[in-house]
Amino acid sequence: MQVNDKLKEQFGTWLELFRPFIESEAFDKIFSTLKATTKAGKEVYPTSSEVFKSFKLCDRHKMKALVLLQCPYATKRYGVTVASGIPMDCSNIAPYEQPTLYQWYQALEEQYGFDPFNDLRCDLTYLLQEEHVMLLNSALTVEAGRPDSHAQLWEPFTKFFFEEIVDKYYRGIPVVFVGKTAQAYEKYIMPISHYIKKVEHPAAAAYADRKWKHDNVHTWVNEILEKTNGPEHKVNWFRKKDVEVKVYNPAPDTTTVQDCPF
Repeated sequence: MQVNDKLKEQFGTWLELFRPFIESEAFDKIFSTLKATTKAGKEVYPTSSEVFKSFKLCDRHKMKALVLLQCPYATKRYGVTVASGIPMDCSNIAPYEQPTLYQWYQALEEQYGFDPFNDLRCDLTYLLQEEHVMLLNSALTVEAGRPDSHAQLWEPFTKFFFEEIVDKYYRGIPVVFVGKTAQAYEKYIMPISHYIKKVEHPAAAAYADRKWKHDNVHTWVNEILEKTNGPEHKVNWFRKKDVEVKVYNPAPDTTTVQDCPF
């Protein structure tokens, strides 16, 4: 696929690093499959304008931690698509929190304590934009009602991300693999070059109606960042209620089946 203005906008600062993959047959296969799926009348989440949202929001020059999760939400709630292009983000259905995001915040309170002034917001864009934590799904799309249905489709893309970008352009960053699907990508990263941690997905705890076995993953990330770069580089996982939020407001999605991306 040729790089066009739409892809330039969606990939942001990551475009040149991804250009070899974008211009490959592997990328063509991903989008021909997505087009065929939508032409067959099946819904694909998230909307095409938000597939690469995490890359658009997280400046590659500032990325200080990477959290890989699983597939996007494969459901709607109140008739609204939950998947926004960012793992666990529920801004499309705010103020409602999906159970996975609730587990995420419960884990943070266990590690950092309860503060009534913390803003448990559904919009997680601040972690990418302001804290420079890359939150990424291992598969960037999913067919409605079929979790992990596009896991194999996106494997070449995610493999490329680790082998040709993370391993070649970064050193010593905390990398967290959340859930079994994400953990399968550990084999594509050089362990001696990064700090690696594996934890279960919070959805597993939500389904089992129990606490998430998070293994203090958030404090683990901050301990590494403090040790390697200083305390000022630690992640502020919470936002306070009186802190102005940089809200991401994408333009309405007018993409048709014939348009690019899909």
